[in-house]
Amino acid sequence: IQVETRPPLAARGMNEFLVIASREQSKPVHNLVVSLRINEDGRWHQAIQDGHVGVYRRAIAVEDPANDVLLVRVDRDNRQGLLRFPLSDQIASVKNSLP
Repeated sequence: IQVETRPPLAARGMNEFLVIASREQSKPVHNLVVSLRINEDGRWHQAIQDGHVGVYRRAIAVEDPANDVLLVRVDRDNRQGLLRFPLSDQIASVKNSLP
């Protein structure tokens, strides 16, 4: 599972989140139900599958990019997984890549 944001660095306001699901040898996984929310108390929003290429997308509001956490719930065959992506990791990653 990989997550990308639009804009590339999450900002206050509406952001689009792309969840990219693949298995060995980069084969797309297209039979998932993917839901997103910001923080533990946020409302779940089901992502929309973008074709059968393993990409799921949803726009949701971000209030505090420095402290908010994106939670991704993945359902498949009566099994469920939960992943956490602190948005602050994006900020740290950008700062570490600057010259």
